[in-house]
Amino acid sequence: MMFDSSLFTDYTIKVKDKEIKVHKAVLAARSPVFCKLFKNTFEKSRTNFIEIKDFRVEVVREMLRYIYTDEVSDIQNMANEIFEIANKYELQKLKSIAEKCLCSDLNIENVCERFLLSEAYSSVELKEMVQKFIIDNVENIIKTKKWDRLIKSHPSLLEGLFLKSLNVPPISNNTSLEEESDT
Repeated sequence: MMFDSSLFTDYTIKVKDKEIKVHKAVLAARSPVFCKLFKNTFEKSRTNFIEIKDFRVEVVREMLRYIYTDEVSDIQNMANEIFEIANKYELQKLKSIAEKCLCSDLNIENVCERFLLSEAYSSVELKEMVQKFIIDNVENIIKTKKWDRLIKSHPSLLEGLFLKSLNVPPISNNTSLEEESDT
């Protein structure tokens, strides 16, 4: 299988102290970000490696498995990171797979972190699931330290949550009640 083979590799991804040999053509065909990177690298220099510092080697390997095989193994324990790396490298199907994992196992311990993820990556599906979970479990969630940290560090998230709990559509930033009353 091409994913496990270093035959004819022409690029290296460095993650911490590990080197992963890959094929530029495969990565470029699957990821617009890699395609742009290789095009720019070809035009500017002859560098044949990239260093990925913001993800663990297991996460990078799982992304590469997906790029090469269009499949993922059990990603439940790293779904947050897979979601982030899929966003970074514009792998929409992988993002969707990770998003489904994130939605399927929401609990009181991870809901605040996933609320932040949904906001950071503009994930409507995840945000809706998180908001519903919070509304349905509010008594237990508000007792956690993670909730305290969330509301202190991101108070703006509460407005949307509050409006959703009342079944009120979000108010557009372009229109205020004062402007409407002036007419």
